[in-house]
Amino acid sequence: MCARPRLDRFILTGFGRGEKTRKPSCPETAPMTELLQSETLVPGDRWFALYTKPHKEYVVRDRLRSQGVDTYLPEISVAARRRDRRATKPFFPHYLFAHFDPSGGTIARLRWTPGLRRVVSAGGQPVAIPGEVVAHIRRRLADLVEVESACPFQHGEVVRVLHGPFEGLGAVFDRSLSPEGRARVFLQMMDRLVAADLDVCDLLPPR
Repeated sequence: MCARPRLDRFILTGFGRGEKTRKPSCPETAPMTELLQSETLVPGDRWFALYTKPHKEYVVRDRLRSQGVDTYLPEISVAARRRDRRATKPFFPHYLFAHFDPSGGTIARLRWTPGLRRVVSAGGQPVAIPGEVVAHIRRRLADLVEVESACPFQHGEVVRVLHGPFEGLGAVFDRSLSPEGRARVFLQMMDRLVAADLDVCDLLPPR
């Protein structure tokens, strides 16, 4: 399976430095690379890429929308195994697009947005992305679906409980128990390892 394309590489090589992007090794990224190399793009309808803190893409998007800023968060549909899981996830982790006039003081206000780290820039200036590129990403992602892995952890791997009565506790992953995503872990409680059956989606690698 091809690796997911890095958005910052496309932006900085395609627009920020005036360089040609390298020929992609993954066929899935070829149409985007060709679009970035096109000499017919006119940056009239300009967007800007925002880089967020981990897992804060939706927080930043919702906050900016509430302030009247037009945003686009590239998402991919996920065939989730649990009904309470989000049906979509960011396609470019940490990134989303915002449409605004950089000369109107918007960038200064953006710096105070909770969850936002920076506006993607080159040479101290935000990199403008033509609207055609954003439209192309929308079209490319429209029909993609990603199936969640039933068990992303290995036996003996140290994990952390994200939700439930054991939230915040460290644990050692033992094994998967069912195709529905149940797993056996050993919780670290009072200097002992206590067996517990939890949902895989409630586990994360340690910070």
